[in-house]
Amino acid sequence: MTVRYTRLQTELGPMLIGYRDGKIIETSLEPDAARFVRDLTEQHDEPPEFESAPPPAVPRTVAASVAGRHDLTEVDLSSLSAFRRRVLEATAAIPIGEVRTYGEVLASIGSPGAARAVGTALATNPLPIVVPCHRVVRANGDLGNYSGPGGAGVEGALAQVRGSHLAVRMPTRPATTKSGEAGSVDPGSLRICANGKRA
Repeated sequence: MTVRYTRLQTELGPMLIGYRDGKIIETSLEPDAARFVRDLTEQHDEPPEFESAPPPAVPRTVAASVAGRHDLTEVDLSSLSAFRRRVLEATAAIPIGEVRTYGEVLASIGSPGAARAVGTALATNPLPIVVPCHRVVRANGDLGNYSGPGGAGVEGALAQVRGSHLAVRMPTRPATTKSGEAGSVDPGSLRICANGKRA
């Protein structure tokens, strides 16, 4: 199946979405489309085709995810290992306004091993926002390794505006972007949805 990608404007800003056979395989808030295309090409052994009008399920799934409702029905995780799939599925099932520790996610999937394996799976989450890795925290309540651009700063902003901030301690140092540049993220800077709700 041909891999395709599109760019959608969301309440969190522009988002790049890769999909195959109508199902989402990768997402990114990274503004660099060239990097996203390279990643897709490396992961799937073929350059993706840009599509300005994606299948309806793609924007529908993205909009629901930005609003905090995570349904993986239109997501394809088949390229991931069984362990990574279970971690992402368990993470997507965490209700809005709640968080889980790495250990709790590990226990929920019934897999023996170190909780750090969950952290690794989430740090390499190919579907930031669609799979809400910002709802998984360390045992002491600290934020983990958010997989999207902006790192823990963005993770904290997402957690705060989506209601899980009561259980999460915000990071005290500036976030570091993938390019290595430091920068803080103000939860109030995330744009408000058309219906008046924050993402």
